[in-house]
This record gives sequence, C-alpha cells and structure tokens, in this order.
Amino acid sequence: ADNYMHDYPAIMMSIKIKAAARVMLAIERHKIEHLHHSGIIDAREAEILQSANNVSTTKVGYHPSSIAVLSKNDYLRGHTMTQTLSQKVIAALVNGSKEHYYKPEAKLLVEGTSSDEWMILVSGTVRCVHECGDDGGEEELLRLEG
Repeated sequence: ADNYMHDYPAIMMSIKIKAAARVMLAIERHKIEHLHHSGIIDAREAEILQSANNVSTTKVGYHPSSIAVLSKNDYLRGHTMTQTLSQKVIAALVNGSKEHYYKPEAKLLVEGTSSDEWMILVSGTVRCVHECGDDGGEEELLRLEG
C-alpha cells in the first residue's frame, strides 16, 4: 500500500475517504439502533434517520473509488507541448518518464545549475524565483498552476 500511496496519492486518498465514509455510516446506523432500543427516539424518528443513512450508504457505494486520473499517455497526447508528436514518440516518453511528487516549497531546479530532464506540471503550483543576495530574499518571476 505504501508504494501505491507514493505512486498514486490521489487515488489512494479517494479510496481512504470512501472507506472512512462507510465506517462512519455503519457507526451512525448502530447509534440510531441504540437510541431507538434505549427509548431515546421513537420508531418513526429511527425510521427517518435509518432511511437517510441508507441513502447516504447507497451514494457512497456508487461513488467511484478513484477520481478521474488520466493515463500518462492520454495526458501527454493532450498537452500543448506534445500535441504534434506521433503516438510512437509519446509512447517512448511515457515509457521513459517518472512521476514525482514534491513537498510544498521544494526546490526543483536551482539557478546556475544544469539539468538533463524536463518536467510537466500535472497539479499544484510551481514558482520560478530569483534569489536576491545572501539575506534569503527572492523575486518571483513566474507562477504556474497545474
């Protein structure tokens, strides 16, 4: 599961949310039964609450366990930078590509250094900054949202 969480965090989070919702609804169902059997709520109130719980449980059951995540191939085929490439070239890019997930404020590239790779921002925000002097100040040159 740790590998899946690293490789597919959005899907794994969606699955965890769905599982948590199911557990929460099951606990609620037991509490409703307890309240009814204890005489705190009457049969009609219990029926109304159970009905609402059943509707929610059904909705969770039909909710997809993963969000709509495009394959690398589909994503690259639709990207403006790669639209004119042949399917063979896109397939080679997919086979040679790696997905990376970065923590907020991580430095992907540092001014004055070289890189032998290129990146496509799928989601999140990336900033291009110029570091000003030794005091840690910076000037934001560009901000991209993915």
